[in-house]
This record gives sequence, structure tokens and C-alpha cells, in this order.
Amino acid sequence: MKHRLLKGRYLLQGLLGRGAMGEVYRAVDTRTRGVLAVKLLSDSAQGNPLLLRALWREVRAVARMHHPNVVQVVDYGKSDEGNPFFVMEYVPGLSLEAMRSRISVKDLLEITDGILAGLGYAHARGVVHRDLKPENVIIVEREDGSLQSKLVDFGVAQIGGLRHEPGATGHGRAIAENVVGTPAYMAPEQAQGMTREIGAESDLYALGILLYEFIGGRLPFDAPNPLSILLQHVNAEPPPLVVPNTVSIPEGLETLIMGLLAKHPWERPSFAADVRRSLRALDWSQASDTPEQQLETSDSLSAILSPDLEVLSLTHTLDSGTMQAKLSGEELFATDGDAAMSTLFEAATLREDESEAPSTGLFGVREVPLIGREREKQQLWSAFEQMLEDQNIHLVVLSGPAGVGKSRLGRWLMERAEEHGLAQAMGCGVGPGSVFATGGMRGLLERHLRIHGLERDECVGPVERRLVEPGHFEPSELRPLMEYFRPTLPGDSMHSSAVFEPAAVAARVLRAATTKRPVALIFDDLRGPDVPEFLDLIELLEASRQISPMPVLILVTLTGGKRTAAESERHTEESLDTLAKLLELAPQDALHLSLEPMSSTDTITLAKTVLPVSEALAALVADRSSGNPQYAIQLLSHWMDSEGLVEDAEGCLELADASMNIRRLPRGLSELLTTRLGTILSATGSPALARAVLGRAALCGHRFPVNLIERLFEWEGRQDLDAIFDSLLEALIVEGYWLEVDEGVIQFARADHHEAVSEHLISHAEQVEVHSILARLELELFAHDLGRWRGEIARHFEAAGSYDEACTHLLEAAKQAFTWAQYPAARSAFEGVKRLIETHSVVAAVGLADEADLGLALTNLKTGAYDAAEENIVSVRQRGRAASRRHAVARATLLQGEVAYRRGELEQAIQVYEFAKAEFEELGQTHGVARTMRALAEVYVSLQANASEIAPMAHLARVLFETLGDTLQSAQCLMIEGKGARMTGRREEAVELYRAAERSFEKVGARHGVLEARLWHAEAVLATGRLDEAEALYQELVEPLGELGDPRNIIYCFRGLGIISRKRGHFEASEAANLRALAVATAVGDDLSMAQASTGLGEVSRARGQWDSALSHYQTALGAAIRLKATGSQAIAHANMGLMYVQQKKWREAVGHLVEAVDLARKTSNLQMLGAFLGCLARAWGELESWGVVEDILTEVLFLDEELKLTEPDFLASLEALAMRSKDTRPDIAVTSARVVRNRALATNDSAMMSRISGLLVELGM
Repeated sequence: MKHRLLKGRYLLQGLLGRGAMGEVYRAVDTRTRGVLAVKLLSDSAQGNPLLLRALWREVRAVARMHHPNVVQVVDYGKSDEGNPFFVMEYVPGLSLEAMRSRISVKDLLEITDGILAGLGYAHARGVVHRDLKPENVIIVEREDGSLQSKLVDFGVAQIGGLRHEPGATGHGRAIAENVVGTPAYMAPEQAQGMTREIGAESDLYALGILLYEFIGGRLPFDAPNPLSILLQHVNAEPPPLVVPNTVSIPEGLETLIMGLLAKHPWERPSFAADVRRSLRALDWSQASDTPEQQLETSDSLSAILSPDLEVLSLTHTLDSGTMQAKLSGEELFATDGDAAMSTLFEAATLREDESEAPSTGLFGVREVPLIGREREKQQLWSAFEQMLEDQNIHLVVLSGPAGVGKSRLGRWLMERAEEHGLAQAMGCGVGPGSVFATGGMRGLLERHLRIHGLERDECVGPVERRLVEPGHFEPSELRPLMEYFRPTLPGDSMHSSAVFEPAAVAARVLRAATTKRPVALIFDDLRGPDVPEFLDLIELLEASRQISPMPVLILVTLTGGKRTAAESERHTEESLDTLAKLLELAPQDALHLSLEPMSSTDTITLAKTVLPVSEALAALVADRSSGNPQYAIQLLSHWMDSEGLVEDAEGCLELADASMNIRRLPRGLSELLTTRLGTILSATGSPALARAVLGRAALCGHRFPVNLIERLFEWEGRQDLDAIFDSLLEALIVEGYWLEVDEGVIQFARADHHEAVSEHLISHAEQVEVHSILARLELELFAHDLGRWRGEIARHFEAAGSYDEACTHLLEAAKQAFTWAQYPAARSAFEGVKRLIETHSVVAAVGLADEADLGLALTNLKTGAYDAAEENIVSVRQRGRAASRRHAVARATLLQGEVAYRRGELEQAIQVYEFAKAEFEELGQTHGVARTMRALAEVYVSLQANASEIAPMAHLARVLFETLGDTLQSAQCLMIEGKGARMTGRREEAVELYRAAERSFEKVGARHGVLEARLWHAEAVLATGRLDEAEALYQELVEPLGELGDPRNIIYCFRGLGIISRKRGHFEASEAANLRALAVATAVGDDLSMAQASTGLGEVSRARGQWDSALSHYQTALGAAIRLKATGSQAIAHANMGLMYVQQKKWREAVGHLVEAVDLARKTSNLQMLGAFLGCLARAWGELESWGVVEDILTEVLFLDEELKLTEPDFLASLEALAMRSKDTRPDIAVTSARVVRNRALATNDSAMMSRISGLLVELGM
């Protein structure tokens, strides 16, 4: 035998099987005397990179798993001749295929239960088998006589969403490159080569085929050639399952099997745990076989499965029946059957995976085990249980130094939750050091929807099926959804046209996901530009938590706390700042766990767990690592790389030289990783070439497509990449330097290591040259998707010294980010443009600087940084005036008005907008004119002033926007027109305008606009007194607004419902609605909404006669209004306190507050408000018999009423009371007041008021 002894340890004894990839041998571990199986790649396969990667894929897939229903890989290495191999547990059993005619239905159910347990475990760890069939299931009999299933042959497994195609095999033909597996058992999506569609549902389909075959005695789809079978899987419905007369199966089993054979993944269960629960719920006692169907021999199962048999079913795992093919197809969505939540915890456990013997070969492949984190695990699981119990959002924050196990804890929780079907796990790697590495929130959503890596046209179908067809998004929202996931390039005028902002999309997709099952979501290594987007999501979810709960556990990891010298102080400060903001936004029951370094005892345990090291060496590792598990692992790796470990007499690893450079060991984790890198590169056999590859990869960025490196080498005229790349890729992934995060996409595992490689592996002169090539290469390669690559292209141009090109591309990247509502990224890019202009000589610097400052001003406005926006605006105006750039000055002036408006400086905003409008008119800029007119109308609405001008101005702006084809802006103008109509008493016209706005918003898929138009429609209907209609509108709006996380409009809904209940005399319902409004306002820190909700509560208390309570609520509202400098809200608060004192007949107190209300109303120029308050004030002065003052007030009231037709109830009630009070002493005042009331009673068809006031007028002789 050529390879007799492997690694000086594994003695090969006999051949068990042979396939295209190699052979499987029985072997003995000479140290432990245990029997094992060794899979050895053949000489012919060794030269095939695809087969090498297939073997490596199988090692990676199985080495990460330790489960009784999955075959165990215990070691990995290369023979003396260089042939790769891996060592597995020896499974003394037969394959399910070999036992086909010898098992009963009950045996099959027991075997299936084990298969599902193994699949659930694998799927939770991101491993999809893709070749489940009877040959790949080994049956072992336990000591108690029960049957244990073992899954084997993960050679074509899909890991973490990555696909892998190992090439043609001995029994399968490569009819197309993207289809792998065995034709008879392939799911339709697998048969069509829809690699991103393949998931847990695909394995469950294969299980359905297996069960159908074993119960019915034949395959549902069969044909003479593989392609025909594949076409049947895709197009043909499976024939009904025919159960032989001699066989009885449990009721419901046939339904379960046929459910697994559904054509579309979304029609099948997504979790093996769900199927397992359904299987266990069947009455197994109904399963029986006649004697003819039992074993064909007199042998017992024990005899058949004897460990002494020299037969190992791994002979069936050597790619038999495995094939490759490629057919077109589209991506589908998986849904789950409902599972009773009361039974979900039955299988869940906090028990750590069973311990296993340490292995040197798999040292770099297996994850660092969680040692000494029992308390944190218990706390995490408790938070998860609480989320399931509450069915509401819970937040957990894990913080601590790099390498202490934050990501592993997150993965531990998610794997267990998903394995047992308790939750859908979504992992989002934000920072470059994340183990999840999904590219932020957008990447997370793309993976959840299974559209990552697809082109725009390919995404439409999956997004429509998963979000639109189930009703989570409106059909009209499909286009803006596609703009979010696959944006087109922005136009020349830069303004945010994003209908969806990232956090809003994430919140709604999460809500859609929770309709099927709870979600466990991790944001790993949160940092940088992703932080504001994530905080926005938390704020939205917290707002919706009060209204429309959803079961989501959000786990955030932050790197901070005790840091090593090599780690950034800035990053620590950023993490602490993020933590403070998170806890401020989060609910009170948020959990914060600060992970400290491991104890010395736990570090020793860790060292001895991952490698068979001596006690002394484990203690040394504990001392040098300072409780950082990553450093401990890397230190052991360093000694193994340098062959510094030897076995002692007891078989434990010890330092080869007791004095071996202990003092010179790197202290920092980054330094240690860099030190190890030299050894790894040398082991490739071509260290210089390996350094060239790695250095160029680092210049590509912390994440890069492999084809970019390949094209770079071609561009440089080098043809030697193939000789080194596969071995380098394998070595760097094994040793934890690189992560394979997607098909053909590699990422550096650590940000600081990426930086070290960039600095040390390639000279500065070579860096300049390579960056120049990369910039032009990326322009060529990614011309179809420049929007996503412009930032990288700009970085390369800058590093190459091409500053003009860098500025151009960076400015476009900034505009694109702004258009996509990625404001932190936009700000960073705009600031980068300014930095380049200030530090280098750039052509057209003034124009570029203006664009950058205007972009920054817009971005700062969107994020509430008004002072910074004003600084940007001043810069543009100064440059523009100096260079006679009038268009830039006009745009800056428009933004200056926006700043004033956002700050509440409404009078100043009007002046600035008027000036901007004049400038745009002189320049002939129609869009600018339209925007300023719309802005002016909005200010008038906020002031509740110039009511007669609002609708005409908004109408003219709308006509201009329609001429320009801007439907979204046109719809917004319709909303303003409606508000103007309502302010002037044209309530029915306002209703129609709001309906028109709703239709316009629907055209562009702006659901938020649709809902806001409906809300204002409800407000207008309420003002007409149609309470039932208004109530129905409000109630329909609460849930969708809650889903959007729109706190202010949710509060309007509750306020409206509160007003309706109060008008009906249902004070408890009114109070409840206002309390809900106040809870939302408090949760999001919205002072204006708090003022409105407090006002509503005050009105309820006033209606009940609870004066102290009413006063307290009104004072709360006044305080919030003062903080906001909201003059109108302050006026309303004073008016309400005045009316409360009127009811108590405390006239002087009433006058004091009403005078204040009138003065404040004058400042707002809100004549409607002013007239109403004056009427109330006149009544209060009348009670004090200050008739001269009353006369003056009524003169002004008559003037205002002539124009505004005032109908405010408190105003009319006050004038009616004044008329009654003055009829004896001042009949002239009584007549004046009564006439105003009569006119309004006629206009509003108020018969009761008309009857009362007519009687008074008759009494007065009128």
C-alpha cells in the first residue's frame, strides 16, 4: 500500500471503497488503537483544483459539526506524497440503501427522525447536504436496540449560502455546470441550477423522495436518462403515493411526505425541526408490515449491523450517482407550516456539544469553543425565551475586547434557536472582522430574500413573490423596492428620491419574516457608517413595539472595553458612543452584557480542549494570552507553524525548546497574525508569488471578488496565478486569515490584519502602479454596476495619484449614497471630495467644491445637523458670489430656508424662500421655482397663516412638478393644497385633494405617502363631524403606520381616536388612546407629539371635571412646546388652561392664560387660531364686565370671521355664553355675538345651536 502510515499516526489496513475523487480506507489510530475511516484523494484527482476544493469543502462542512446523526471528521492533512486526506469516525453499519428490503415502517420512522435531527443541526450551521439519498445514510444499532442514523458524504455540500461544484464524477455526467447531486433525489430548484434558491427545503425535498420510495416501493420520478428525471422534478406532479396492501402507515404520514414534495421551496417546510415534530406527532403504533414484508433472512438487525462486518457504507459516499447539470430557473421563497409554540422548547437545550478528542489536523478548521461563558449563555437564552413569551422586540448588547467570544456567543444562540425551529436566524456582519460577513443591513436583507449577487432583473421575481404577493408590500411599491435593492444611477440634480430609507425597509422585511416565525437577528461588530442606519432601525422598531409588536431578538456586538496596544482608541470611543445611543433608544428591558477576558483556568481548559497540550504549555498559553481566546488559539497556531511543538512521553504536546523565544513572542493579536503569515506563505512553496497575490488582494479592499485578482494578474501579464492560488486560498482560510463569504468572494477575517498586509507585503511604488490598474480594471469589469463600485474606484485613483478622476468618482459615489438614503456614507464621500480639493491640485475645483458642500448640506439636513448644514451653505454662497455662480447661490439659498424651517424659525424661512424663488425665476430654473413655492406653502401651513394663499401656491407648484414629470413632488403638493383648503373651511374639497394625493403616491409606490394622505383624509373627515367614517379611517391606519414605525403619524391616529371618543362621551376610551399616543411619543423622544398627547389627556380630564389632572397635562404640553420653541403649541396650551378656568368660573386666571394665547397666536400669524382665542377671551372679559375690552375684541373677531368663517366649537360656545351674559347689561354686544353664532349654526346645520340662538335673538327684539 503506497500510503501506509499517514501523519505518523493513521495506519491504513484495507480499502473500503473507491470513487472518482479517491479511496476510502479502514485505518487504525496507532495512539488510541481506535478504528477510523480515511478518505484519501487520488493522484489523478490531486491535480484537479475543483476536486481539491471539493475535498476541502467536505472537511469544512463536517469539521464544524459534532452531532450523533452526522459522521464525525477527526483529522485532516496530507500524505508524505502530498495527497490530501481526512479522517472520519468508522461507522460500523450499513447504508439505508443496503437495508432497503430489511426494515419495517417503524424502523423507517425511527431512521427518519435521526435524519431530521442531523439535517436540523447542519442547516442551523449553514450547511445544506445537497445529496441526501439512501446511500448517504448509515444505520447503526445502539446498545438499547434503537437505530441511529448518520449522514455522510458532504462532498457537494453548500456552506453558508456558498455553492460548490466539484466537477464530474464517476457515475454522474456533467450535463451542465451548476447542478450537483443525484438526479433521482434533486429538488426542482436544485435540478434547475438555482444555486441561491437551494436551502434546507432542498434537503427536505430529497427526504420526501426517500420516504416516498421506501413506503411506495418506487421513486416518484424515474426515466432512462438523468435529464429526463430532472425535467420531471421541475415540471411533473408526483403521482399519488400508493401504499402496498401489506403495509400500514400512520395517518398523516402520506400528507407529510407529499408536503415535502411541493414544487416550490416556499410551499415546503423550512425547518427540519418542524418536520420532526410533525413526524413525532403521528401515531407510530399504526405502522405495521405483514411477515412477508419483514426481513428476508432470519438474521436480526443486530446481526446485519454487526460491528465486525468489514463493510462500511462510506463505499457509497464516493460520489456515486452524483452529477452536475445546469438548467435555468428562478428563485423561490420558503414558508413554514405553523408549529405550536408551546412545544417548541421540548428539544431545545443549553447543553454544549459533546466533547471530542483534540486534533492537530482540524485545529484551524474548527471554531474556537465557548469556554467559561456559561453565565452569558444562560442570560442570552433567558432573553430569547422572554422574547418568545412576550412576542415582542428584545435587545441584547454584547460588548468587550476583540477576540473574547462575542460573535461566537451570538452564533451559539442563533444556531440553537434555528436547529430546534424556534426562530429564523439572520446574521448580519457589519464590521470587517465579523464572522457573519454579510455586508451590513442591506446584505442581510438580500440574503434573507436570497437575492444576493443577482442582477436587478433577476431580483424582481423573488422580491415580488416574497414581499409583494403575500401582502407585506403593495404592488405599487415593487419599483421603489427594486430601487432600494438594485438602484439605478442618479440623475444630474442631486436630491434624495429614495421612497424607502434603509431602516424602514429593514423594519418591514423583519415584520414580514415574523409572520412565519420569530426572528433572531445579530448585528455583529457594529461600527462605522452602518451605526446611524442601525440606530434608525432600533428607533423604528421601538416605536412599532408600542403599537404592533413583533417577536424579534436583536443581538448587537460592539468591540470596546479593554484593548490591546495595536487596536484603535478611536474605535473604542466609537463603540462606547454607539453603546450609549443604543441603550438610550432601547426599551428598559434591554440586556447589556460586558464580556471580560477569560480566567486563567478557563484559558487552560480552552488550550487543552483544542489541542492535546501539556499542563505546563496550557499554563504558558494562559499567561501570554491575558484571557483572550483568539490570542491563545493564534499562539498555539504560531508554535505549530514553526514546528515548535513535540510530543512528550504521555503523548501531550510540549515546546520543542523550553527556552524558545518566549520573550520575543508578539504581544498583540494583530502582530501575532502578521508573524504567522510569513510561515504560511513559505509553506505554499512559492512564497514570493504568494506575497504578490496576498498583497494585491489587500489592495483590492477587505472584501474582493476572486475574478478581480485573476484579471489583475492578466493585466500585469502574469500567467502564474493558477499555480499558487488554490493552495494559498486553502491555507489562508484554514488559518483564519480569509473568509469565503460568497461565491467567488473573499474577505479578510480581521480589519487590522488587512491593514498590516497592505502596508508590509507590497512596496509603495508597486502599490501606486497596482492601484492605477485596479481603478481602470474595475471601471471595465463593473460598468454595469458602477453605483456600487465608484467609491472603490475613487480610492484606487487617489492612491495612484490621479486626483481629478478620484474627485469625479467619489462625488458620484456620494450622490449615489445620498439617493439611496445612505446618509453616513454620503457624508463621508462628500467630505472626501473636499479633502482632495483642499490637499491637491484638482481641475474644476470650485464647481466640485460647490457640489460637495451642497451635498453635505443636504445630508446634514436629512440627519438633523443644522449648524453643520449652515456652514456648508455659507461656503457655497461665498464662493458663488465671488465667482458669479448664481445657480449655486440660489440652491444654497433654498437650503438656507430649509434650515430655518427645520429649526422652527418660520418667519425667517419665508423671507429666505422668497429670495430663493426670485433668484430661480431670474435664472429660469423651473424646478427650483417649484420647490421654493412648495416650501413656502408648507411654512404657511406650519404657521397656519396666509390660509388663502396656501392652496393656490401649492397648486401652481404642483402644475410645475407635473410638467417636469415629478409625480412624487406633485403628490406632496396635493397634500399641501388639501391642508390649505381645510384651513379655509373647505373641508369636503380637502377630502378630495387628499384622495387625489393618495392616488398619486400609489403611482410611485410611496406607501408612506399613501398612508399619510389617508391620515389627513381622516383628519378632514373628523373636522366635518362624520365621526364613524373618521374612526374607521383611523383604525385602518394604526397597524400599517406601526409597521412603518412612523411615530408622529401613529400619534395623530391615537389623538384622532381620542377626540372621537371624547366627543361621544367615552372618556375612558379617549384617555386610553391618548395614553398610547403619549407612550409612543415618550419612547421616541418626540416633544411635539408629547405636547399633543398631553393636550389630549388634558381635554379628557377637563371634560370629566378633573381640574388638577387637566392642569398637570396642559403644563406638560406647555413645557414640551417651550423646549421646541413651538409658538403655536404654546398658544394652544395656554388657551386650554384658560378654557379650563372658564369652566371653573375663575375668570381672572382664564383671562391671564387667554391673553397669553392670543399674543402667541398673533406671532404665528395663524388667523384661524387667533380668531378662536379672541372669542374665548371676549367671553372671559365679559364675565368680568370689562365691556370696553370686549367691544374692541369683538370688532377684531367680526373682521376675522368675515374672512375665515370661524367654526371652532370653543369659539362658538364662548360667543353664545357672552351673548347670554350681556343680554341685560349690553344688548348690543349680545346681538353682535349672537349673529356670529347664528351664521355659523346655519353653515354647519347645527339645529340645537340654531334653536337656542334664535330664541335669544327674539328675546333681544331681533
